[in-house]
Amino acid sequence: MEHEKLCTECGRTAARLRRSRCDACYMRLYRGGEIPAGACCGGCGEPRRVVLVFADVGEGEVVLCGNCQVVLARTRPRAASLVILQQRIVRDRRAGMLRRADGKRTGDYIPAPQLLDVSID
Repeated sequence: MEHEKLCTECGRTAARLRRSRCDACYMRLYRGGEIPAGACCGGCGEPRRVVLVFADVGEGEVVLCGNCQVVLARTRPRAASLVILQQRIVRDRRAGMLRRADGKRTGDYIPAPQLLDVSID
């Protein structure tokens, strides 16, 4: 009986293994590289490895989440450093908001416009 070869990534059996992975998992590793354990997004701090990828920022390759990678790809001119990217990621409407004693942000409540002007008969 031939020894079964199991992929260390997905757990499926494979006819051959490269770097202990099946062909599909090896190609995924080859294309994007393996995200190191304990890595988090350089832009927002997202720790989930499932959504992390390597991206080229002006100073070199950094780990970013999918959302920060889209921001990097769509902003013009392209961010020359990680600090500039982080400044673009910060949402302006959330910047500078203070928290009240009950934990809510002060900018979360927007009063509804008055439908009727009570001063007019």
